[in-house]
Amino acid sequence: MTVNPIKVNRLYKMEENLFDYIVDHLISLKENDIVAITSKIVSISEFRAFDSQDVISLAKENCDSILKEMSHEVITIVNQIPMPNSGIDKSNGDSKILLLPEDVNKTASIIRKQLSKKYGVKNIGVIITDSELSNFRNGSIGYAIGYSGFKGYKDYRGIMDLYGRTMHVSVSNIVDKIASSAVFVMGEGDERIPLALISNLHGIEFNEQYPTEKEIEILKKDITKFPFNV
Repeated sequence: MTVNPIKVNRLYKMEENLFDYIVDHLISLKENDIVAITSKIVSISEFRAFDSQDVISLAKENCDSILKEMSHEVITIVNQIPMPNSGIDKSNGDSKILLLPEDVNKTASIIRKQLSKKYGVKNIGVIITDSELSNFRNGSIGYAIGYSGFKGYKDYRGIMDLYGRTMHVSVSNIVDKIASSAVFVMGEGDERIPLALISNLHGIEFNEQYPTEKEIEILKKDITKFPFNV
């Protein structure tokens, strides 16, 4: 797998067309490539940037559910992902706070279809990335908040391991593994790398849709097992 960071010569502005901005910086695209896009510019394109407000109140208004409330933050669920303050971020927002994009899988699918037509390729994927704190570890990790164009997991259940034992619970989260590699080259500061092109992938099942309800359910973690109330 090859992960190529795409450094931009100008920052994305709210009034710009997001697809035009992407192709302005994407030199080429071939079959079986995946384009990673930071959620920051997707949020800006959807006018999800606001002047400083009460983050806690805004987080409560923009989540699917609340797991735990604390004095300084609220732990929420957004798009099946547990995260502090509904993913609201003050970094790289030009003095504004950024909410997560609204329908990330749909947005990823629209961009994928536009890229497919523009470059004349069929089997391509799009991932919208973000970074978040990892469970019980210091430091942030990259993950996908939305994607389209390929199967996001590999199911090992029922397959033999190296020693001939049948596996019963193993599902490999492919989409987050790819997203993490993209976020690694993008950085999270002033790198000016909102895009990455992932090539030479093996074992990816490309399709022409965004995740089905079944796929979302398989990748969703059972939040009842999180010890937030301890």
